[in-house]
Amino acid sequence: MRTPDEMKSCHSKHDHPFVIAYFVTPHGLGHAARACAVMEALNKRRSGIKFLIVSSVKEWFFQASLSLPFDYACETIDLGLIQKNPLEEDIPATLAELGKIYPLQNKRIQRLTGICRRFGVNMVVCDISAIGISVGKNMKVPTVLVENFTWDWIYQKYATLDNRFGHFSTILSELYSQVDYRIQAEPICHSHDRALRTSPVSRSPRSSADAIRKRLNIVSERTMVLITMGGVPWNLNCLDELIQKSNFHFIVAGQDRTFNLADNVTLLSRQSDYYHPDLVRASDIVIGKLGYSTVAEVYNAGTSLGYIPREHFPETRVMITFVQQHLHSCRINEADFAAGLWTKCLAELASTKNRRCPPENGADQVACFIYSLIEK
Repeated sequence: MRTPDEMKSCHSKHDHPFVIAYFVTPHGLGHAARACAVMEALNKRRSGIKFLIVSSVKEWFFQASLSLPFDYACETIDLGLIQKNPLEEDIPATLAELGKIYPLQNKRIQRLTGICRRFGVNMVVCDISAIGISVGKNMKVPTVLVENFTWDWIYQKYATLDNRFGHFSTILSELYSQVDYRIQAEPICHSHDRALRTSPVSRSPRSSADAIRKRLNIVSERTMVLITMGGVPWNLNCLDELIQKSNFHFIVAGQDRTFNLADNVTLLSRQSDYYHPDLVRASDIVIGKLGYSTVAEVYNAGTSLGYIPREHFPETRVMITFVQQHLHSCRINEADFAAGLWTKCLAELASTKNRRCPPENGADQVACFIYSLIEK
C-alpha cells in the first residue's frame, strides 16, 4: 500500500472516459451515502468520469443522492451485519450468511471482473466491500479503500461474543491488506499509518434551510427537529407526545409513507422527495442512531445532535468520543428513546443557536486524492 507521501498529483489530459467501479457495502445506507458524496465531489473536479456502482443497496438511493449519470450492477458483494432493527443486530443470521460468502469463490471474482471489463473500468474504489479489491487486482487496475472502519476490525470485536467471527476477520484482513491506496475518514476506528486521513465525509445539501422549512410549512418561531434512524425500517412510538410540544416541529424520516400527522409533526417515507442532507441543514436539532452518515452530515451542517448509541457495535465508542468533542450533543439511551423520554433533551439541544462555519468536507479531500491518481 502506498504512503500518503507517495500520493502526488501530476497533470495530463485524458480524451477517453475514465471509469470507476464503486463497490459499496449494503450495511445500512451510511456507506452508500459516503460513496455518493465522493462521486459527486469527483464529478465536480472532472465531469468526464463515469461510474459503475456495484452493490445490493437499492438503486433508488443512488438515484436520489447523485446528480450525475451512473451505471448500476445489483450484486451481493458483502454483508456487514444483519439487523433486527436499527439498534440490534442478528448474530446467528449474520454468521450463517457470512459462511455463504467467505472464503470468496474464484467464480464470483471472475464474474464481477467480467462485469467491470464490459464497462471498461479503469479503477476500483471500495466502501468498504473487500471483494472489489480482489476484482481490481484481477483486472490489474488501481484499488482504493475509503473507510472509517473495516469488516475485519468489526468481526474481530464480535469474536468475543462468538469465536466464529474470528475466522471471517482473518479472511477479510488478508483481502484488505492487498489494497493499493487506503483513505480513512474521521471518525476513524482503527488507524493505519500508511493511510491518508480526511475530515468526515458527507453528502452536500442542495437547497437552503429557508427553502426547506418553507416547503415543510414550518413556522419561523418553531424549532425544527429531524428524527432519523438510518436505512433500517423503524417506527416511532411516542408520536402523541410530540404533538403536545407546540414549540417544535418534528420531521420523522424513514417511514412507510409521507403525511402530516399534525401541524407540527410530519412523517416522511423512506423514498420521500426531500434530500436528506437538506433536512439535516434545515434542522435545529437532529435526533438519531449514532451512525457514520448522520454524524458526518450533522458535523458538516453544524446542527445539534441527540444520539442513540448501538451499545454492542464496536464503532460506537469512537463515535461517542468524536461527537462529545465536536458537536453540541446529548446522549439518549435506547430505553428512553423507545419510551419517548428523550424529549427532555430538546431544551438543552435547542439552547445553542450559533452554528460554526462548516469545515472542509472530507469528500473533497478524498476526491482530490483519487483525481491525482487519475491524472497520473
